[in-house]
Amino acid sequence: MNYSIVKKISLFLQLVDTLARFNLKVEASRFYLGYLWWVFEPLLYVAIFYYVFKYGIQIGTEDYLLFLICGKFMFLWFSKSVIASSMAIKNNTNIFIRVKISKTLFPYSAVHSAFYKEILSLLVIVILCTWLGSKPATIWVFLLPLLLTQYILTMACGLAAALLVSLIADFSNLITIVMLFLLISSGVFWDIRNIENPELVSLIFALNPIAFLIDSYRQILIEQQLYNLKHLLMLGICVILATISLHILTEKFSSRLTTWMLR
Repeated sequence: MNYSIVKKISLFLQLVDTLARFNLKVEASRFYLGYLWWVFEPLLYVAIFYYVFKYGIQIGTEDYLLFLICGKFMFLWFSKSVIASSMAIKNNTNIFIRVKISKTLFPYSAVHSAFYKEILSLLVIVILCTWLGSKPATIWVFLLPLLLTQYILTMACGLAAALLVSLIADFSNLITIVMLFLLISSGVFWDIRNIENPELVSLIFALNPIAFLIDSYRQILIEQQLYNLKHLLMLGICVILATISLHILTEKFSSRLTTWMLR
């Protein structure tokens, strides 16, 4: 029985990976530059915001470019994944009518596709960090728990967004607004640690996991310091439980969800 469950999970994960890689190939084939756009797009975002904040508004420290790269690259991974996942169930309603398949497949594959892109982006970040003066160190190994936690967090948020949009389409507009709010409030452009009240800083990190993760990436890549491992462990446990709960909820009400979307 246990072997059967493990085998089913393994096959499902393989299907998620296969669909994710297929979507990447389709996406890359639409553009002349293909896979290179996965690197150019975040770099262009960083260049624009760096120019605006550094020379237009005139804020930022000497290492502000590196500061911005760490924040913007990681936030783009999260926001693009959640937005793409939000329509994954609703856009595939016709498939669910004809084929009995888990509705979680498409949100998961959307997040997994974005993760493949992020691996390439992370290599670019490492190269840029080295070029801008941040020397590689053994502490960079602690990037792996951050990436894993953000991956699972994105899975949970992506699945939640997909469920909300499949119930009420108007949520797609709200999700875009929420992403804009997170972009401003998560310390992508400014350092949350500059807030004089340490209790407020701790509260922001507790309530906004994206802010904590972005700050942790900067702690490793810029400051060469270890982030709060206890905080990351608690966050990891919470996002794992959230993902499992959302998955079970989606599977339990799968048929009702299909009926609702056909109304």
